[in-house]
Amino acid sequence: MTHPSVGVGAVVVHEGRVLLIRRAKEPLRGRWVVPGGTVELGETLEEALVRELREETGISVRPLEVMTVFDRIERRDGA
Repeated sequence: MTHPSVGVGAVVVHEGRVLLIRRAKEPLRGRWVVPGGTVELGETLEEALVRELREETGISVRPLEVMTVFDRIERRDGA
């Protein structure tokens, strides 16, 4: 990868239960995670989150708030 990627993840809580999906593809294939994915060029974080959730689960949502922001930096050169 020659440029950074920005990702989003949705914490969906309904009737006291949290929605998780099992990843079918890398990265994290086979792991249970919150639904989400990569922001496409020109999308806001909210637009990307709504799109990713709809693509992965078929659920339409209206985000309420940003819960947290974090970095996950993976370098191939070992630096």
